[in-house]
Amino acid sequence: AILNHTGSGYFGRLHYSGILARFLNLIGGQTLRWGGASYQGGYFASLATYGAIFTGNDRSDLLNSKMIILWGSNPAESIFGTETRWYLTQAKEKGTKIICVDPRYTESAAAWSSRWIPIRPGTDAAMLVSMAYVILEQGSQSQDFLDTYTVGFDKFRDYVTGAADGVAKTPDWAEKITGVPAETIATLAHEYAAAKPAAIITGWAPGRSSRGEQYHRATATLSAMTGNI
Repeated sequence: AILNHTGSGYFGRLHYSGILARFLNLIGGQTLRWGGASYQGGYFASLATYGAIFTGNDRSDLLNSKMIILWGSNPAESIFGTETRWYLTQAKEKGTKIICVDPRYTESAAAWSSRWIPIRPGTDAAMLVSMAYVILEQGSQSQDFLDTYTVGFDKFRDYVTGAADGVAKTPDWAEKITGVPAETIATLAHEYAAAKPAAIITGWAPGRSSRGEQYHRATATLSAMTGNI
């Protein structure tokens, strides 16, 4: 019996860890682990929300963004696509507003961001949901996009506004959880909703926690709310 417990962030055809799986299948099979040790939260959320794993635009499209949010993403150190740093640098040179939301003041925050927003680890979904509350309150969601391309937003709205559980997910509510001032949350929500097009680049780290998939699902929902998918 062979347990194949390998993994790699490299997806090239010659050295991809899947090649080993194919080889072991040729000599009698193997036992594979369940899920992904590195990004199970993002993996599940992408399937549940988009129906696919690989989604998103080419990094070159960042140059068309009016605003870029790096949320738990630190490409200055972790790369996340060899071209990511190059396009972020060009975006900054163009004057694109770049915001970093991260517990640490990372090299990415130092290199590219015009604003760093520290947050209590593991509370990212609460801040994102409260941003959705602000967008709904000011009526700046892209309702036509939601009506045309999404399913289930009514239930999300009921949760955010408190219609479902009696708790409105306001910035004041989120401040107690995240440590991020309510005013900061509201300002970021206003700016993100107004900047079109805008991009949120999510790292995997915030999803490596209990119910971490909700962080990934919340960023996808904000993207849908603003028509930025």
